[in-house]
Amino acid sequence: MSVSKIFLLTALLKENFLPLQKKKKEELPPVFNSKKLTKEVAQDIHDILLTRECKKNGFDFIFCRATRFNNVPRLFAIPHPKPYVDVCFEIYDHWDKIKQICSNTNSIIRPQRYSDGRIIIMNYESSSEKRDRY
Repeated sequence: MSVSKIFLLTALLKENFLPLQKKKKEELPPVFNSKKLTKEVAQDIHDILLTRECKKNGFDFIFCRATRFNNVPRLFAIPHPKPYVDVCFEIYDHWDKIKQICSNTNSIIRPQRYSDGRIIIMNYESSSEKRDRY
């Protein structure tokens, strides 16, 4: 299934910014979402000109912990929105040159349309599937 450029950008911004990558979206509580990170909001962020100092120092992540079902903490890194938005626009602007990744048979995780609006879901194969593949 082909992925249109506008769906790609919308999905990356509104659905794939925060680390909700598994099928059930259970990594973070529902209050953590980026539903309001629209193309227009992202364009305003993208248009912010950075000082030389900002470019030199870069951007940091916000780290948070969530407890897994077995009480083992899991560390999440939420990227700063400015570089994330910039990368999203680079992908959007150059999608015609890189869209073949959607049909790459060598990758387990490929961009595609999901019914919940996401474009990436990190559902890895089971160990038996991995063994059979190798």
